[in-house]
Amino acid sequence: MTRSRSSQRRQPHPDDIVLWPDGTWATLEEVRNGDYDWMSDDFEIIDHMDGARLKAAGVIDETM
Repeated sequence: MTRSRSSQRRQPHPDDIVLWPDGTWATLEEVRNGDYDWMSDDFEIIDHMDGARLKAAGVIDETM
């Protein structure tokens, strides 16, 4: 059986990371609270459990 992509997507979590092209990042909860309303809507949301992607994006480093 083939599943559609929409059925495989998980709901965003407040701790997911919002990453803008300039390297600025925040939690999705901070963005939803309006703390970054001055930033563009051109961003990527990264699963907060995706350590490899967060490391590659520079959000976490080797010491975390």
